[in-house]
Amino acid sequence: MYDEDYEDEKHPLYNFVKNERGLSTHKYQEYQEQYACDQDTVAYRGLNFRTPNDLENFLNSIEDGKRSFEYPQSFSPCKSTAEEFSKSRKSYYFYLDRELALEHEYFSAFGDNISGYAGVVIETVIPKGQGIDLSKTKFQIEPEIIFSTDEKIPVKLHIIYNYEYKIENENIDINEYILNNSIEDHLSKFIINRYTAELNNQSKEKIFHHILTEYKSYLEEPCVDDSITILNDFSYMKEHSTYSFKLDKESKEYHFGCIYFNDYIRLGLFQSEEMKERIKKIANTILVDASLKAYDIKSNKNYDSQNTIINLQNLKVIAAYADEYASDLYFKVFHFNQRNNYHTINEKMRELNYRDDLEPRDKRVLIEKYTKELKNYLEDIVSSLPCSMDYIEKSILETKKRHNEIITNMNKVRKKEKP
Repeated sequence: MYDEDYEDEKHPLYNFVKNERGLSTHKYQEYQEQYACDQDTVAYRGLNFRTPNDLENFLNSIEDGKRSFEYPQSFSPCKSTAEEFSKSRKSYYFYLDRELALEHEYFSAFGDNISGYAGVVIETVIPKGQGIDLSKTKFQIEPEIIFSTDEKIPVKLHIIYNYEYKIENENIDINEYILNNSIEDHLSKFIINRYTAELNNQSKEKIFHHILTEYKSYLEEPCVDDSITILNDFSYMKEHSTYSFKLDKESKEYHFGCIYFNDYIRLGLFQSEEMKERIKKIANTILVDASLKAYDIKSNKNYDSQNTIINLQNLKVIAAYADEYASDLYFKVFHFNQRNNYHTINEKMRELNYRDDLEPRDKRVLIEKYTKELKNYLEDIVSSLPCSMDYIEKSILETKKRHNEIITNMNKVRKKEKP
């Protein structure tokens, strides 16, 4: 049933699906005769609108709950697929669309529910004998039906607005929302990222408390089975702790998770002296306990360098808040854990001087290899250096500056100004 007059890469349906090229009315009618739906099919189409005017123009195209689709368009029998398209414009060539890139940047920076101004899912019924069911072709990537009709047919609309619209039009008090809802709530996260400067002390206190109590603190309830409870602000960190170790393949794996202030610190939420002092006390305990535990593991007679997991690197941010003794201990132990890597590389380099069996070219290859390993080792050491408060302050300023730029660019896009 396939059209053999075209190579796949030149086939109109291939170009429609893979290259986002339009399908002519003539070709649509031709392929509809071959690949039409076998029965009435409920189908969905997701649209994302960049500005209020774009949405208004679309809504004005609907009369008495009916709308035509005058050119071939993509529909899906899966509502969830259409919902994804309503949340964000999809394009294989988004890097050519600066406005789309700015929308994605805003979406990622603040955790919005959608990119753009609003999303709409159109629900309609494609009559039996109409449309192009791509499952009948070899060009389908996901369930998809191409559909077009000059006749106005019934449609249902499901509209979702971005969080900024929701906050402004539902008169949401951002501080009251933070106090009355979970910090893990998606809108809470958006508020924290987007409206950081407008959060009051009560909201900041709740966020701080959330970090400390998301999981039971080993500071308050020491574990009796030698495992250490993970303590952080995001639930997914429970499976990916910031510090862990395992003596060998057979032994139990233990985890030591640091309090993961990093994302909140860069927003400048905890800048008061009182907050800094509280973080310092926690950081001192975390760094000392993690460092001593890592040192004990290295000293254990069952220590297996090939299978033991020791990772202290993610402690470097809270090290900026700690007293000098705790920060210094953390770095010394981290360096101690890496020392074998250096000795191994150094020994290999020295052995090359006595390798008369190697051709000069082979020696150069090995020298380049060991040089790269040494470079990686030094980069690990540098990246593990405890952060300074100057670094923290600079990071906060850079984050604020970048967020302001993103907001400014997004406002221009929504007002159709040139960003």
